[in-house]
Amino acid sequence: MKVGKVLFSLLLTVLIVLILRYLFYSSKDLFDKNNSNFGNHNESVPEEQFTEVTQFFAAVTSFSNERNEITLTELKTGKLLIRKDKEADTKKVLRIVNGDFEFLSKEEIIQKLLNQENEIAILPLTDIDFRLKTLKIDGLDIWDKNTDSKKYPLQIVARLSKKEYAEVFTFNPQKLNRITAAGEIIMARGVAERIEKYHDVLYPFRKIKDLFTNSDLQIATLEIPFSSSCNYCDSCMVFCAKPEYFEGLNYMGFDGVSLAANHIKDYGEEGIMETIELLDQNQILHTGAGINIDKARQPWIKEINGIKFGFLGYNDVVPTTYAATENSSGSAWANIDEIVTDIKALKPQVDVVVIFAHWGIEYTNIPSERQKEIAHTAIDAGADLIIGDHPHWVQGVEIYHDKFITYGIGNFVFDQMWSEETRQGSIMDFDFYENRLVSIAIKPTVIDDYAQPRLANETEGKTILNRIWEGSSF
Repeated sequence: MKVGKVLFSLLLTVLIVLILRYLFYSSKDLFDKNNSNFGNHNESVPEEQFTEVTQFFAAVTSFSNERNEITLTELKTGKLLIRKDKEADTKKVLRIVNGDFEFLSKEEIIQKLLNQENEIAILPLTDIDFRLKTLKIDGLDIWDKNTDSKKYPLQIVARLSKKEYAEVFTFNPQKLNRITAAGEIIMARGVAERIEKYHDVLYPFRKIKDLFTNSDLQIATLEIPFSSSCNYCDSCMVFCAKPEYFEGLNYMGFDGVSLAANHIKDYGEEGIMETIELLDQNQILHTGAGINIDKARQPWIKEINGIKFGFLGYNDVVPTTYAATENSSGSAWANIDEIVTDIKALKPQVDVVVIFAHWGIEYTNIPSERQKEIAHTAIDAGADLIIGDHPHWVQGVEIYHDKFITYGIGNFVFDQMWSEETRQGSIMDFDFYENRLVSIAIKPTVIDDYAQPRLANETEGKTILNRIWEGSSF
């Protein structure tokens, strides 16, 4: 009887142990499965079907905000706008749990940034385009392909399933292309005098070259012809540059120029043809002027990292006798019907269409109605970016149908020292991710000594940017 009780107790103990072990491992398995969903991980899918993806965020602000940089410490301690549906990811990126956050939808954040100058938001790269200014963080620019992305602070690693990976944006710095644009180059009159005085054909460019070194494509407007017959004059309005001055364009590394300008035919057909010959010999692409109207309207196309950029140039400034015809050389006149025809012909050949426009009223920062008519029509026809010059002042910028227009980029190399406004200019960086314009940086410049542009200091820069904003429409 006692033996039976002992056996019963033993069996009962074993049964209890087995039940407890089952419950323990079942609950542990359930706990593991629930926690495996953290970070987009799902144990129900075999390990080999996951891909680790680095997702980047950026700090952005209003396009007209004066500041260009911020520190990670400032981001962690300041007020931030963040997407309410990206709260968890944003906190992981910042490595903070509690902060001064305002939670809004993507659309609400963008609208607030467009309307309020000093707000700052943290957004995924997919949300960002040129309408917002992307701030450098601790000196690192996410849109500069030379930035070591491993050091960029706003990133997290996610483990995604094949389906999730197929739908997510994966940032690749090698898909970035930067176009750096400058204004008018006029190596005549006072500029020529300084070149000769210092025996230095590179003198106009020595203090500005570094602003172009991180670019994939460097462009400008060549306002005047190069001519072997060029004679120096100190007060005339007929301009030319000596052929030996061409070395400055090579020093700068210009890839292409627009010749659509009201002084390009100052030395007649011979001046245009000698200029084109020099450009061709030095493998610098050109558009906007030629031996006849067909050549003047011919675009130049440049492929960078698999993306084709196409450029067209037009002049809208008298004299009209400088306009090319079927039988005479000159610049491509800004005939709206022809601009539309040219853009529609170019569009299927390229990924991005850029228009150089020489136009407007001198010595004003407010774009004219004629400028706006040309710009809007060009964008409606398919242009993606418009870069204007001629007024010799910086002018306003505009966002029209989600495309960017700079109406007056300002003087680059010229001798107009007689006023503050004519000494002022800008250099603009246009950053494209594949064919999408994601960032624009405006770098104010000032001309010294009748010939030499340099980067503006902080006070000068604020003045120049304010002149741009006065004439701008966002």
